[in-house]
Order: sequence, then C-alpha cells, then structure tokens
Amino acid sequence: MPQNNPRCTDCSQDNCLIKKYCSEQWKQTIEQQKTTGVYLEKQAIFSEDNLEFGVYFIYKGKVKIFNTGKQGKQHIIRFADSGDVLGFKGYSDKNYRISCTALENTVICFLEKDFFFSVIKKNPEFALALIQYYAKGLAFSEFHQKNLVQFNTKNRVTEALLMIKKHFGAATDEGILLDVNLSQHDIADIAGITAEETNRCLSFFKKEKIIDYHSHKKITLLNVNKLFEMIVDNCCEKDMYINQQRCCEHLL
Repeated sequence: MPQNNPRCTDCSQDNCLIKKYCSEQWKQTIEQQKTTGVYLEKQAIFSEDNLEFGVYFIYKGKVKIFNTGKQGKQHIIRFADSGDVLGFKGYSDKNYRISCTALENTVICFLEKDFFFSVIKKNPEFALALIQYYAKGLAFSEFHQKNLVQFNTKNRVTEALLMIKKHFGAATDEGILLDVNLSQHDIADIAGITAEETNRCLSFFKKEKIIDYHSHKKITLLNVNKLFEMIVDNCCEKDMYINQQRCCEHLL
C-alpha cells in the first residue's frame, strides 16, 4: 500500500542509518529514488526464494524475520522495529533467504538494489555503520543458535521472552509489557520447541510470579532479573564471568 514518502532531509526517525550517516546531498537523492509503503498486520514484506530487488528501511512499525522448515514450520530468527534494515545480503545473493512479515501496520522505505550500492560507495560513514550493524546482527544470530543447542526448554522460552522484551518491552506499573501481537506459537517458533512445551513453561513462570498473562492478552514480565539469572546460570564455560556476560549481551 503506497503512501507519500517521508522526507529524508527532515526525517523524524532518529535511528535510521541514512539520516545519521549519509550526506545532505545524498539524502536529497535518496528521497527522490525511494518508495514508501504501508504493510498491514500479518502482511508479507518479502518471502524466501523471491528475487531480491532491494533493501527495506523500517520507518515505523514492527516485523518478524523467519525461515520455514519441514512441513511449513516457521523458525523466527529475530525481530526488527523502527530504524532497522531488512533484506540486504550483498552482491552475490539473487534471492531472499528469509521471510519478513509485519506484526502491526508498518511503514517501510524501499531502495532498489543497484541504487543502494551507489549510496554505499559514495557515503563511507554510512558503509561503515552498515557493516557494524550487520556484524552486531551476526553476533546475535551466533549466540541464539548456540543457545538453541545448549539450553533446555525453560531456558529457550526464557531467551525468547527476553528477545521480545529487547525490541518491544514497555515499562508499566506491573513490570515490562511485551507490547506486540505474538501468540504462544510464535514464542515456540523462536524457542525451537512445540507450542505445548511453550505453554507448560509459561504456566510455570506464571505460577512462580516471574511473568503474568491472561488468555489472549499480552505477557508482562514481572521479574526480568530472574529471567536473566536463569540464562546466566546455564553459561558455564571456562571463564565463568566473561561467558556469563557474553551469553546475555545479545538480549540487553
């Protein structure tokens, strides 16, 4: 659903890499070249194996990034929100390797692939910031994949809750509200376990007063410190202190 382009020269999205690192001249050029669309809740932004036409910048909204395994089961890799970049993998990729779907009505700016490479070449500060952005994302993915192998079901759900909090946590009088429309199936898809296992873990956390939720309502984290402790207690490699810090840094 197209809409009028937000102006790059006076963009209100402070986290946008273009706003922060591109020259004023290039912001004007990008403003003329980009297109902007609104994606409704649950609408696909791009899908696995589709041709890669360009790069997406989230102006406002929330999305999930996932791939699909056997029998159509999703595995949620990460979330993204305002200011994040989607769909860029480099020169060699001709098809998207992941899928991306809006979790709420989301406004996204789009740059075609060839033009985007021109922006990178002519704006070195932007290019460096983009490298750092994707390096951080790669580190997050490495920790998450490692934890999926090593963690038991409770700690997988714990990590999933903290991942959601990182992007969508909102402070309330009761605790940290996970302010996004995600089902228990979505949490299971992050944790790499079944919905039944997820339900049992959430019920346990609720009984222990670590979280609270009611049927069909969003989850509130009542004791975030306890959730972090559960993750840290399972990081037990040689240098305990360093690894305890590293195992949680992608969730902070």
